[in-house]
Amino acid sequence: MIDGTTLQQDLRQRWNWLTDAISVSHALSEPVWELLLAAYSEPWRHYHTLQHIQETLSLLDQFTRPRGDLIHLSLALWFHDVVYKPEARDNEEASIILTTTSLQRWPLLPVTFREIERLIFITKSHQTSRDDILGHIILDADLAILGKERTHYQRYSEQIRAEYAWVDEAAYRSGRTQILRRFLERPQIYHTSQMASLEGAARDNLQWEIGQLQEN
Repeated sequence: MIDGTTLQQDLRQRWNWLTDAISVSHALSEPVWELLLAAYSEPWRHYHTLQHIQETLSLLDQFTRPRGDLIHLSLALWFHDVVYKPEARDNEEASIILTTTSLQRWPLLPVTFREIERLIFITKSHQTSRDDILGHIILDADLAILGKERTHYQRYSEQIRAEYAWVDEAAYRSGRTQILRRFLERPQIYHTSQMASLEGAARDNLQWEIGQLQEN
């Protein structure tokens, strides 16, 4: 984890690269930057914060893709959790709507909007087709936390619990266990060669958290 100043500096550099790549003016990009900072700083967020966005965006550095693909991936990652209310079931859909309204004056083609919307939507189920290269990249980036070292993963699990503080303990343990088991049941969690090395650690972490949830 990096400190707040370094975090925002890194995010600003990535944002500047993105807006330069799109050739969007400062007058159009700055309000969106402020919107994103405010959204990811909402008080009920503990994991789905600017830290999460920085970590996912930094993983794109490992992938060599055409400029257009990187624009699609970057915009999708910036906006994939822009609306996040733990009690809601339509966060991804709401994020897509806010993405479209926020970027409507940017010089983006309709095909770009469609691809960004598609990439955001698949983060709801974390599933996509076998030949979806960009989909696999964004999902692997979003799930990279599962394969982090144990102390990092434990902090993540605590942050998720904090976001669901309104759920009673028994219900949380049951629901969270079901979610984790569904990931374990998958033939593979990661689909890109860049992230494949995290597979073993991710499964170990998932098993560990399930064990923690089942303790009295």
